Amino acid sequence: MDFDVDSLINGGLAFAAVLSLMILNVPVGISMLFVGFVGFALISGFDPAIVVLGFAPYEAVSKYSANKVSGKSLSERVVHLSLVILTSSDVFKTKTKKCPL
Repeated sequence: MDFDVDSLINGGLAFAAVLSLMILNVPVGISMLFVGFVGFALISGFDPAIVVLGFAPYEAVSKYSANKVSGKSLSERVVHLSLVILTSSDVFKTKTKKCPL
């Protein structure tokens, strides 16, 4: 496996830039978006970076099947968690009622 030193330096600088933006209280998503945009613009050019910046959010949101599955699993997890909390609280109440102390 051949490592390119320039790529490692660029990755380290990008990581440091994201961390420094987060230290300045910039939200994580915004700092990653900014650093990724600048990095892609340096590699491919400004015009392709603008095109990717316009199409990438739409492609991520427009996939209906992926959104439908994640929404269903999210609602199932919420219901399961609420049932676990209700069941555990009922068990706790019955155990404490029978305690002789």
